[in-house]
Amino acid sequence: GEFEVAVRNLCKERNVPLYKVDKLLLGKKSRANHQGAIGIMAVIDYQDLNDLVPFCFEQSISPTIVALDGVTDVGNFGAIARSAEVLGAQALLVPLKGSAAINDVSIKTSSGALMRIPVCRVKSMINTIDWLADSGYNIVAATADGNTRLEAGDLDRPVVLVLGSEGTGIAPHLMRKADIKLRIAQKGVTDSLNVSVACGIILYEIFKQKNKNE
Repeated sequence: GEFEVAVRNLCKERNVPLYKVDKLLLGKKSRANHQGAIGIMAVIDYQDLNDLVPFCFEQSISPTIVALDGVTDVGNFGAIARSAEVLGAQALLVPLKGSAAINDVSIKTSSGALMRIPVCRVKSMINTIDWLADSGYNIVAATADGNTRLEAGDLDRPVVLVLGSEGTGIAPHLMRKADIKLRIAQKGVTDSLNVSVACGIILYEIFKQKNKNE
């Protein structure tokens, strides 16, 4: 009806993700008379993409942005935010849909880092990656079958570190945008590292390269 159309248009105008769910779920989420719709307030202020690049370059001549392609586990998300903030990344980039919620669990896992590092939420990750590349960033993908060992990557430059989902990794259309495809050397036979652990290892290498003269 008209109400649904109005809600959809408002959400589209303001980049608010909208999900159609069963009425029973709405009843569980809210005891109020919700009349078919409820809103969940964000616990942080998301940053505007147009402000993000100037902000990052103001913070560093060689900034780092961490882009998360479908990381849905709140624990992993919080741990990534913690490593990013501790190791000097300037911002996190997440898709409008298909990303872990920023809630009390992810904030607690991040040790409060999610309240200190800017987070930008975008409609199209592929368009955003293209825009960041045009803005002077090198696109670096973390993947188990990367052709560049982590320590051999030239990371002392503006970097967007792209990390993929826990199950399927980085989407192929994003992987094709990568200037560097990094792999972390491993000795054991376990399939791969947890995404948040891999993120911490790569961010530490980036941190070392960017701060080698300090």
